[in-house]
Amino acid sequence: MIAAAVIIIAFGAALIIAGIVRSRRCIDNDGSFISAVGQITGFRKRLDISLIHFIPIITIKYSPVLRYITADGREMISSSLPFVPKFSKIFKEYYHLYETNTPMEIKYSPEAPRLHYYKSRKGFFVREAVYKAVAGAVIIAMGAFMIWLDIGA
Repeated sequence: MIAAAVIIIAFGAALIIAGIVRSRRCIDNDGSFISAVGQITGFRKRLDISLIHFIPIITIKYSPVLRYITADGREMISSSLPFVPKFSKIFKEYYHLYETNTPMEIKYSPEAPRLHYYKSRKGFFVREAVYKAVAGAVIIAMGAFMIWLDIGA
């Protein structure tokens, strides 16, 4: 049983290390994205089912369609930003930018210019690493508990 516990602890440690390495790599990769000024030309919409207090709610979510010019002069029209509900804070910001015809600064990948994002994604990558660290810590604790049970018995 101790061997199984050691394997579980090693798996938990590997999960923590993988989460940290992936987050660092993604944050470093974000540095290769290029800034551009885009303009919202419209919105795509789709139906979505959300659970609010265990009650399924059918909502319509929206994703802005952006037009921007890349560094090499190509005009891109893309909607790779995430779909958001109409009552969310970010949708209100998108809609205000759309109504006032205000340009927005985005970052896009030079290898795949249709991939872009608005604002920073660093918080997302850090949160992903924290989730993996918590899951890894729980797995390590399970392995330690198994060893404690085996030694105590």
